[in-house]
Amino acid sequence: ILRAELGDLNRALNDLNRAVELDSSETEIYYQRGIVNLHLKQWQSAVSDFVRLIDRYPYFLPAYYLAAQAEKALGDEKEAFRYQKKAYDLEQQKDEIQRAQAAPDVDVKQAESQPQRNRRKEFSQVAAQNMSDEQEEGQWAYQNESRGSVQKRYANAINEPNVVLGYYIRRNSLRHTNFTHSAVETYNKRHLLPASLALGVQEIPLTAESVESHFRMIGSLSSELDLDPVNV
Repeated sequence: ILRAELGDLNRALNDLNRAVELDSSETEIYYQRGIVNLHLKQWQSAVSDFVRLIDRYPYFLPAYYLAAQAEKALGDEKEAFRYQKKAYDLEQQKDEIQRAQAAPDVDVKQAESQPQRNRRKEFSQVAAQNMSDEQEEGQWAYQNESRGSVQKRYANAINEPNVVLGYYIRRNSLRHTNFTHSAVETYNKRHLLPASLALGVQEIPLTAESVESHFRMIGSLSSELDLDPVNV
C-alpha cells in the first residue's frame, strides 16, 4: 500500500500478489490490488479482484462502481451498466439492508460468525471512506477514526542539498538539518580556528560584516602559513 502511494505501482502489485499467496482469505487485499490494477490499466485483473470482493461483500457499493469503471475501460458497456445498475439498486435499498443487518441474530451458527461479520462491516466502512476520499481529493486516505485506522496523505518529499562543512550553517531545530561528527567536534575543541566549524545543509547568507570577518580569518590563516607552512 505504501509503495502504491509513492507511485511504485509495479512493486506494490508484486507485494499484493505475494500477500494473496500467503493468505487468500484476506479479502481486503483484493480491494487494494484491484485499485492498483486500475491505475496500471490492467482492467481484466481489476475486474477479477472486484468480483471476488463483491462475492464476499455483496453490499459493498464501491466494488460495483470500480468494477463498472474497469468494464467500461475494456469496452464492455453492457457489463459496466449492469454493475452501475446493481449499485444503484442497492443504494435505494440501503435502509432496508441496514435494518436487516442490525436485526439480532438468534441462530447459534449466526452468533458464532458475528465477529467475522463485524470485521466485514468495519472493512466496508473504511474502504467506502477510502473510495470517497480518492474520488473527491484524488488521493487514497482513511478518514475512519476507529482504532487501527491509518491516515494516508500524499506528502512532498524534499531532497536536501549536500551536507557542507563551514562556519555559516543555519540552525534549524524543526527540520533537523544540522549534523554532528566526532572528528568535527574534536577539531573544534582544539580551538585551532577563529570560529567553530559545523555540518549542515543550509548555509546562512553572508552580510557585509560576515564577509569582512571571513576575509580577516583568511588573512590570519595566510599569515600563519607564511610563518610556518609545515606545521599549520
